[in-house]
Amino acid sequence: MITKVAYTAKDRNNQTITSFIDAKTNEEAIAKLENLDFTNIELLGDALYSNFNNNNKSLNSKTLKKIASFDKKREQGVSILNTFLQFLYNDKIIVILSLIIIISGIINNYNNWAIGIGSTLLIGTIFIWIYTYKAMYYFEEIHRAKAFGKKEELLKLIEKMKIKAQTGVGNKEQIYFELDKIYAGILACEGEKDKAFSIIEEHKAYINKILPGMYANSIAGIYSNLGNYDKHLEYMEKMYDINPNSNYAFDLAFSHIRYGNLNYAKELIHNEVNPKAIPSYASAVYDWSLALIAQKENQLDEAKKHYEVMLKKFTLQMKNPILWEMIALGIGNYANLLYDLEKINEAKEILTPAIIEILNIHADNNLREELSFKYPNLISKNSYCKNSYS
Repeated sequence: MITKVAYTAKDRNNQTITSFIDAKTNEEAIAKLENLDFTNIELLGDALYSNFNNNNKSLNSKTLKKIASFDKKREQGVSILNTFLQFLYNDKIIVILSLIIIISGIINNYNNWAIGIGSTLLIGTIFIWIYTYKAMYYFEEIHRAKAFGKKEELLKLIEKMKIKAQTGVGNKEQIYFELDKIYAGILACEGEKDKAFSIIEEHKAYINKILPGMYANSIAGIYSNLGNYDKHLEYMEKMYDINPNSNYAFDLAFSHIRYGNLNYAKELIHNEVNPKAIPSYASAVYDWSLALIAQKENQLDEAKKHYEVMLKKFTLQMKNPILWEMIALGIGNYANLLYDLEKINEAKEILTPAIIEILNIHADNNLREELSFKYPNLISKNSYCKNSYS
């Protein structure tokens, strides 16, 4: 029986990929990945995924437990231990080299030069970890507050992060842009759309220089917050015209799947999108897009297969608050399908309180309308924003 085996690996561009591969055994999975020139291959175990195959009728219990644990994660901060271990793994060569130099200095009659060089290298690395951790902490806390609509807390965290950026944590201009995108979204939601556009405009010259097309993408995001999907698509088109790469092609296709021309989206995915070039954190969104296409074409069983892959990939990302909105929206679309398949109990298993809370805040007008009709006791008809704009 062919199963979906989860893995992480480095691709030809030395990018970390987290995904699934069809294989009967672990050995076959590794062989297939090696044939793709992947390195640092790590299978994520059989237990969670061995029940997933083309004939699977429902989610397995371990996946459901991971989704259920999401409600606990919403209250947890950034783990110092997990972050330290990740830093240690990423910089293991530098750490090992530092320790070797220090130990060799001690062995060689306490050679002060060697001990000094090794200690400086090690302390410098730890100092960088501390600064990086501070940036990670604030960004993750910002996205945690954003996901659950905690406006006052979010605004305070944005200001704190801007102060940190002034003291040398990360690229100041880049951080300010990312923070102002979030702030612009708040303003748009509160009806101050002119001020929202003005804030993004301040970054236009800088962002067009380092990331061509990202300014148009940011304006498209504001229009999405405003519920003006025609304008959203217009600026997504501008983004792709400015910088027609594979990732932007996928972003444009995904927008058209949700709000526009489905056939055009399919053409983009077939002709312009390289699935292997999609960042690992967005791999689940690719499966989500395939699920939405099948769903809109009334191929409901096919859509369910893609949603199951999406969900299993998302369970690998549950600790990352930056992705929580995306995860909730994907689950919302899946719940919409499960209703049509008359699998209401299965839908309610994935619509946990935290997922419902995020959906009530961030679901777009189309998804909100469908979910509030199908799950009226869970999803509100009324948008979290004060108004929807056109």
